This record gives sequence, C-alpha cells and structure tokens, in this order.
Amino acid sequence: MNLVYIFVLVFACAFDLILASPVNGTSEHRLVARQDLSCGQLSTRSHPLFRANHPGEGDWLFSISAAELTEATRRGYVFNSALPGIGKVWLVPETPDMIPLFRLWSNAIFDHLYTTDVTEMNTAINGPNKYQVEQILYVYQNRFPCPQNPNIRPVALYRLYHFGRRNHMLAGGEAERDKAIFDGFSFIRLEGFMFPPP
Repeated sequence: MNLVYIFVLVFACAFDLILASPVNGTSEHRLVARQDLSCGQLSTRSHPLFRANHPGEGDWLFSISAAELTEATRRGYVFNSALPGIGKVWLVPETPDMIPLFRLWSNAIFDHLYTTDVTEMNTAINGPNKYQVEQILYVYQNRFPCPQNPNIRPVALYRLYHFGRRNHMLAGGEAERDKAIFDGFSFIRLEGFMFPPP
C-alpha cells in the first residue's frame, strides 16, 4: 500500500510539473487563453447596432435588427444596410459588468430616447411626452473585459441631442461624436462601451 501511495504521489507531482512547464505554458498563460476565449464568446454573442434616420422628422432609430430598420423605411426612415453598425451590443447581460440600454419612443414628439439611466427612463415615461420602452439592449458600464486582446478595443457609446429638432441620437466613438456636434448636436453623456463593429 505504501508503494502504491508513493507512486501515485510521484505521478501527480510530475503531472503538475508538466502542466507548469514552459512547453505547456505557465498558469498565467493559461489564464490569458481563457480570457481570450471569453472575449471571443462575448463577441460571438454580440449584435451590430444599426441606425436609420427620418429626414423629415430628424429622428434616429437604432436597432440590432436590420429587418426592423428596413421595415421602418416604409415610414420615411432612410436605412443603408451596407453601412456597418456603430458598435456591437448584447441582447442579455452576459457579465455582471453590463447595464441595460433602454430605447424609448414618444409618438407625441416623434423621438427615440436612449439611456442607461433608470431614473431618466422613468421620468421620460411619466413625463408629458409619454415615452414608452421599445427595446432593452446591454452595454458595458465601465470596465472592459478584454484588456489583453488588441483586436477587441472598446467603442464608447455617446448620446447627443439636437435642441432645434428635439431629437436624440447615439454615436459610436469620438469621431462620430465630433461629427454630430459639428452638425448641430450637443453632447449629453457617455452611456457605456460596446465591442467594435464588424
């Protein structure tokens, strides 16, 4: 019995050394591999956030459904399906770091409102313009999950407002935000972070 026990102990120690050897990668390398795999899974489960604009009313409609935006063209929206999304978001909270992005609609003023602020959402619903929740998506609030993957860089999701047209819109990244400001929109706030568009 003692010999069997010693043999098992020696074998276990040897197997552990093999796992920790440079040939198989250190425990740190294995952790990075798991992190990369997790980022790949998160990217696979994410969806491009497309956009359409109503030239007459000025409203911006953002959706992960190209079919919904194509249908919206019957109501006067312009949707270019050849354009990539502004970033990639999620249908469900895949990690604890994700927060809901609410899409609300007011028929009274023909405007879509986008916010991650629950208090603001409730104020809009109970306010004079009677916004209604149309869709809930998810974005990252602060911490981005893939710091070690150079191919997956966070895209900031900005919200802007045009006080003249009384319309909200979203911008993915600083360049889009700055262009919208040049076009007359005012920066409201940073709503969260997305994965880069495809």
